Amino acid sequence: MNEFRDSTDLVGDAARLRARAEADGYLFIRGLLPAANLERTRLEYLEVLRDVGYVDAEGFRDQLVNPANIPDGRGSLHNDTYAELYLLESFHALQLEPALLDVMEALLDPPVLAHPSIISRVMFPQREMFTTPPHQDFPHVQGTHDVYTAWFPLHDLPASMGGLAVAAGSHRRGVYDYRPALGAGGIAVIDPLQDSWATNEFRQGDVLIFHSLTVHRGLPVTGDRVRMSVDGRYQSVREPVLQRSLLPHMGVTTWERVYAGWASDDLKYYWSDLETTIADVNDAHLEQVDARTLEEFENGSLPPELVKKSIGALERIIERDDPDLRERAAAALAAHSASDES
Repeated sequence: MNEFRDSTDLVGDAARLRARAEADGYLFIRGLLPAANLERTRLEYLEVLRDVGYVDAEGFRDQLVNPANIPDGRGSLHNDTYAELYLLESFHALQLEPALLDVMEALLDPPVLAHPSIISRVMFPQREMFTTPPHQDFPHVQGTHDVYTAWFPLHDLPASMGGLAVAAGSHRRGVYDYRPALGAGGIAVIDPLQDSWATNEFRQGDVLIFHSLTVHRGLPVTGDRVRMSVDGRYQSVREPVLQRSLLPHMGVTTWERVYAGWASDDLKYYWSDLETTIADVNDAHLEQVDARTLEEFENGSLPPELVKKSIGALERIIERDDPDLRERAAAALAAHSASDES
């Protein structure tokens, strides 16, 4: 795999930053965020994870996992623990760091909207099956294609803890074809995009920025430590945005609960004075994946670990308007139920 092209020396030069992002679909910038702020959030995360038993009580500052308490059948947190992390004021402040906003203003038509629906990721080691598959953010984020994601770990990230890989130049080909998958998002780009993948080890403060059409994927976490990272998403206020991008991620909590324990009011509802245009959700991409899931379910080519996950796709098809697909999905579910009973 290739290494990222380093764009650190371009910071402060808006024209060159934008040209590099348009050419490669991503920017890798060393030391963009203050390490001290990341470290504060890292320790606050670990206190939550220690209290629920996911990390070792003695070695929690070293991110040592507690294997006995890692949930079976998943690669990350239950929603109730995720909701506890979502309350942390320091976590929400990270995507609004001035240096990061300056880069986004170079890439986008200002004023820039940082989506309040910031994402926290805690990945358990030895869960390769649940590693985030190759995908683009646009099918999930929608609104406008011109959205950039800033991905950064809360800590140093050696190769043993995985990280993120991007397919350089993949943003130039529109939305790709997908199939169902395990891992975050539940869908995977079919094209292997060979020879275009790039990654790097990260130091605390390094940031990877990529376009919503850039294909990217997680790398597996080996060893015995949890990986903790953040996704912030940014767009021009002049472009449409989905309502869910203005709400807490996955609806795990409410803004009222998030803000209840904050020490300052400065960042609360920071987007409320911006004149945003709310876009309608377009389910076309999800419907295409569901149809492919049905096809693979029918011909028996769906991997065993995805059969249970595919039930939701068949149930969604039954609720839609296409009578042929509805009939096929109902028949597939009936056949599956019969085989389970036998």
